[in-house]
Order: sequence, then structure tokens, then C-alpha cells
Amino acid sequence: MRFQDDLSSFNSNTNSSTLNTLSHYGISGAFVSKEISLKEQLEIRKNCDMPLFVLGHGVHI
Repeated sequence: MRFQDDLSSFNSNTNSSTLNTLSHYGISGAFVSKEISLKEQLEIRKNCDMPLFVLGHGVHI
């Protein structure tokens, strides 16, 4: 059996240092916390060496 080597959306990643450490241990992708701003998410993207995912949804008004 092979497990997928990316982190689920239940993990709240909020900085590039943590994500780079996880990458070092074989994690190939991760979700960025939805509680941080877009500016912070983009800053993490610039300083991270793995694919990142953002969970998002919209609401009809």
C-alpha cells in the first residue's frame, strides 16, 4: 500500500519554514492555512520549495 505524500487541508500551515522542513522529510505538497491573508500566502509561496494548495469557496449574495 502506498500513502499519498501531501498534507491534508486539516493541517494549518502558516509559514514557509515549516513547509520547507516538511519538504525535507518527503512531503511533496501541502495546504496553506485559510486563516492567513492572501499577502501572507503569496509570501509563503515565494519562500517555499513545494507545491502549495489553498482551500477556498464562495458565497452567493
